Amino acid sequence: MHIQIRSSLKGSAFTDDSDGRAEGSIALGPKSLSELLEILAQDISPDDPAFSLAAASGHHIEIGGTFSFWAHPRPGIDADHEEATLRALARIRNAGYDADPYDVESKYLSDRTGTLKEFVDEVSAKGLHIVEISVGVPEPDGIPVQIFTAQTR
Repeated sequence: MHIQIRSSLKGSAFTDDSDGRAEGSIALGPKSLSELLEILAQDISPDDPAFSLAAASGHHIEIGGTFSFWAHPRPGIDADHEEATLRALARIRNAGYDADPYDVESKYLSDRTGTLKEFVDEVSAKGLHIVEISVGVPEPDGIPVQIFTAQTR
């Protein structure tokens, strides 16, 4: 297991148009993915430098969906990915974003045919359903992959 942050941008709300004009079903607020990423990229102090994302994914990000990510540890600051990711969570929460940590299935994969399928089959064999997959950039240990899952009863 590994930790992943899932955040909504709090920038959408359904509207009930009372004057009959068809201007759309959703009114989008001012928050954008770029603004959230800017918060993570800020070099606040020597003890709180910018975050580098290990991987990211999402769906309908700026129209009511979610953005998910995990962060690389910052040298001399964070002990590991989980500590860095939880500190990134604190930073975006302090900026007013709705975000929560989730346990996800995680594995470093080799760059060979079939490794993603093998990982998906491994997760599915646990009785979990795949909701979203996040793939990072290659690292010395392999390609980091996280799978956000749902369990049915």
